[in-house]
Amino acid sequence: DAPRDVQVVDTPGVNDPVVSREQRTREYLKKCDVVLIVSPAGQFLSREDTDLMDNVTEREGIREMYVVAAQADTQLHGDVLDTSKGELPKALGSLRNLLGGQAVSTLSALKKGSPEVGKAYDQLIEGGEKRVIVTSSICYAMLQRFDTRSEWDDGMNHVWGLLRKNYQDYFGSDAGARE
Repeated sequence: DAPRDVQVVDTPGVNDPVVSREQRTREYLKKCDVVLIVSPAGQFLSREDTDLMDNVTEREGIREMYVVAAQADTQLHGDVLDTSKGELPKALGSLRNLLGGQAVSTLSALKKGSPEVGKAYDQLIEGGEKRVIVTSSICYAMLQRFDTRSEWDDGMNHVWGLLRKNYQDYFGSDAGARE
């Protein structure tokens, strides 16, 4: 059974040029049971992200928090590629571990400076990589348009080229890439 009475809200976040939108985000967080903080994998848990998280405390009713590492495809090169030897599951696991460690370090320092955040950060600190969700919307968009690759934009074609080059066992054929 699917959960009932679940509402997903994409808020503007913080540092919005329209101050009222940022205020609405901060007020809305007080009503949430679960919060997903979306942060680009390449600039994971930036100052803007941690400023927003600093406003999320247990007393505001939040029971669970996760950090979503967006644009993960941009980080599947360098050390992550070298460590995984071109094996995509290992690369994604390595990236998730790396970002989980970064989250633990960043949030531990934040908690030390702001102990009033209570258990909200504890879940992320204790959960480490288990509380980090790695995503790539461009890969999802590519999959949705896989049969019409002629319509892909430059960004999609660039990511596709890197994936085919660096993860040949997974993107060397159309069937493999779909999987």
